[in-house]
Amino acid sequence: MASAMSAEAEEVMRRIEGFAKASGYLSPAQIQEIDRYAEVGKEVLMQSIKDLVSEAGGSPMMRSSSADGTQVQTRRRDSFMLPSGESFQRSGRETTEMLIINGFFRWIDHTGEVRTRAHLDEPTPLNWGKTADHIFDVCLGSFTSLRELGHKGLAVEHCCFDSAVHTALVDRFFAWHQVCATQRSLLDEGFDASRPSGLWGKICLNGR
Repeated sequence: MASAMSAEAEEVMRRIEGFAKASGYLSPAQIQEIDRYAEVGKEVLMQSIKDLVSEAGGSPMMRSSSADGTQVQTRRRDSFMLPSGESFQRSGRETTEMLIINGFFRWIDHTGEVRTRAHLDEPTPLNWGKTADHIFDVCLGSFTSLRELGHKGLAVEHCCFDSAVHTALVDRFFAWHQVCATQRSLLDEGFDASRPSGLWGKICLNGR
């Protein structure tokens, strides 16, 4: 059983290494296969992070996450239909601003060994512009704080952003962390978040 799983894992690694090489064309089936590998890889990374947080218990931990925009050029083809019924195609190069996000979770165990796990997410297109609000919304969907993962000890949250939006994002994330801390405190005291409350609405509004 173990040897069969090992052989299957080796085959998957061989396929991934093959896709990593330069290629001028990928079939639709190959693209779907790559998508599956990417989703499985993200789940494996996240599970390893959760396991690290569980092992750390109440020991201090640090999370360092970064997000930065980069331009990616691709070829785009568009098809058009004229009123006469005639169709034609136009192609050209298109530039898209993509947000690249990654993170690292670290814990030093009782033997002094540094334990680190990585978190990667796929590049996200900034279709609505490279603004602080847009980047903040994208990061909220990708950044996972130590508290969200159940960590109860001393937590250091470190974030790196593009200098153009650094101050604005620092303000937004500070407010968001304050909101999360207040929510956790209320829930620990037995507050029912499912019931309508002016206090709960005020907390969420101030955080945004």
